[in-house]
Amino acid sequence: MARHGRRALLAGLLLAFSVAAISSQGASASFGGSSGCVTLRATPALRSTLLRVHRATLTRKDMKTSGPVGRVYYGRCPKAFYALAVFTHKTPKVDFGVQDQPERFRRSVGGPWQDRGDTGGSVCEAAPKALLKLWNRVKGCD
Repeated sequence: MARHGRRALLAGLLLAFSVAAISSQGASASFGGSSGCVTLRATPALRSTLLRVHRATLTRKDMKTSGPVGRVYYGRCPKAFYALAVFTHKTPKVDFGVQDQPERFRRSVGGPWQDRGDTGGSVCEAAPKALLKLWNRVKGCD
């Protein structure tokens, strides 16, 4: 095979591999190098899923919950997906706003999303440190 033909074939294979890897993970925005963690774009479908999963954890029937509000941090490490999202909570008598947020979510590869509770304000235990670094959320996590 001619030198030019091999380069074109190699370039095509690399492009195909890159597209397949990105599409399997959901529009990757940033790669985590040796950690194997990547940041991902939070789609409207993911935001809706996180709201549904979060609402399922609430015990008060009169609680109105909306969101996610603002940015959803979303990413994948080799064994699981992680997300951080903020929701508003309100009852007829009290507007709780977004206290103790963000909410932590985890999904094993092939498994369902789980709401792991709110962070109380500190995200240090919300995801692997390599992913928190990609999200620029490691301040105070030493």
